[in-house]
Amino acid sequence: MKSRIRFLVVMLSAGAFLCACEEGKPLNLSEKEKKTEDADLSTDKYSSDDELFQRDSLQVQYQGGTYHVDSWKLYDNLAEANISIDSLSDYGVMLSETGKDFKFMLVKISRTSTADYEGDFPDQAYVNIFCPVTLKNLSAAYLPEAEPDMVSRIDMEHGYEPVYLDIGEIGASNYFEISIPPEGESVTYSLGFFLSEEEYLAGKNGELCLWYSMDEAQSVEDLQVLFLSPELIR
Repeated sequence: MKSRIRFLVVMLSAGAFLCACEEGKPLNLSEKEKKTEDADLSTDKYSSDDELFQRDSLQVQYQGGTYHVDSWKLYDNLAEANISIDSLSDYGVMLSETGKDFKFMLVKISRTSTADYEGDFPDQAYVNIFCPVTLKNLSAAYLPEAEPDMVSRIDMEHGYEPVYLDIGEIGASNYFEISIPPEGESVTYSLGFFLSEEEYLAGKNGELCLWYSMDEAQSVEDLQVLFLSPELIR
């Protein structure tokens, strides 16, 4: 038990590469104004009628795969989703023990095998590659000025990475790694996310997406997102 606690503490302090261990922290107005003086700002407002928010399928190149949202559902808490804390990833257990009053979301996704950026078809892949982002935060995203010879990443507030996989091996370090079928075939699984009140309400209003966090888009329009259509709520 002590070793588990030490592990979780280290994880908390180190952060997570994919979506960051905690939600993007809001900048106060003076900080944001200073940071965006010379930035390529994305100031356009988006609505669910825009093309960006009509994507319920997304093909990614880095690790391959075409992802499709089959259905999704919002819950007031983890218990309402009939999921125990013991079923979460270590990261999910850590977040649940913070005492925060999280909402919860389950998203059923089908992944069809397509080539990765090297033209290969891997037989294993990690699926904790999406983070929830609200329409409001997507509209406020911008591209900061990068250091010379450095690739700039979109600055955007977003939610936590997944904490639950219905086929994940509890306690395993590769909890989110799944077996991938041959080219053209599909595998279906469900991901669970802790949501803030803002994200939960955005989902209720049809203003929530899943952002593919592995991209390095140079504009908001280029971000790879899966729209969580109200028509797919089950």
